Amino acid sequence: MSEPFYSQVLKGHTRPVRAVSFSPDGRLVATASTDKSVRIWVAATGSHVRTISGHKADVTCVSFSRDGRHVATSSFDRTARLWKTGTGECLKVLKDKGILWSADFGDNRLLTSSSDKTSKLWDVPSSECVQTLRGHTNVVYSARLSTDGRLVASASRDETAKIWNLASGACIRTLSGHGGTVTAVAFSPDGRLVATACADQTAKIWSVGSGACIRTLTGHHKAVNSVDFSPDGRLITTAADDRTVRVWDVNMGECGGTWRGHEGGVCGASFSPHGRLVASASDDKTAMIWDANDFTVGVVTPDEWRGGLVGKR
Repeated sequence: MSEPFYSQVLKGHTRPVRAVSFSPDGRLVATASTDKSVRIWVAATGSHVRTISGHKADVTCVSFSRDGRHVATSSFDRTARLWKTGTGECLKVLKDKGILWSADFGDNRLLTSSSDKTSKLWDVPSSECVQTLRGHTNVVYSARLSTDGRLVASASRDETAKIWNLASGACIRTLSGHGGTVTAVAFSPDGRLVATACADQTAKIWSVGSGACIRTLTGHHKAVNSVDFSPDGRLITTAADDRTVRVWDVNMGECGGTWRGHEGGVCGASFSPHGRLVASASDDKTAMIWDANDFTVGVVTPDEWRGGLVGKR
């Protein structure tokens, strides 16, 4: 195992942290909170850089632009906003009819998911909605662009996920098999797989080409809230209301490790661009940064992370 990184506990939000995202270079972490703010942190040290304020209600998601110069946010105030990473200045306000649950940045495009049962693609320079994806029968909690920008995956309270062709706007796959609200969705880096998280306490891995379920990941004891692939596509991280973050082997479908330490449900977890770190967001008002190399060892306990450091394992 390589020299381990140390975990950081990011404290400062005054209400639950709903989402977390790394900058493209892995140097910064952004957190979104129900305290109506976004905070920017240095990943290596956990130091607070700035607080971004302007939303009038809970911030549900945060996403960096591909060059890291901007962050996008979604909110219960029915807007998505574009901010300058370096200053926190609000540059754009995109207004929707529904509560916005997620925001995913592409090249000059922003994908949002809404309580109005749709996902929308926005042209960032013009602030215009250029495409609306309709087909779900309930709230869409998560929508993600594939790496090549040709496909969209969405997750809904209607207990399905869907895959869409952006060129035509058509739904090309409906992924059925979960037994509850599908809370999150993610594409593998090569675009061949989609992973879903669900309130039924499982995550699933699906073939984009066939729509078949390839793996069901079982082990969480409460609703699973997020799912993310590692940059090399070999691992998946999940976060759940059972207060844990888990890392899974994609090919085997086995859990390689469980990280415990949050004192509330874990709302989101994301890999860093280099794959060596995982950041998590929790109802306990904190975010944490974990050493992804530790997953082969097993469990990180609360005593090991209190104070902000996890030593060599």
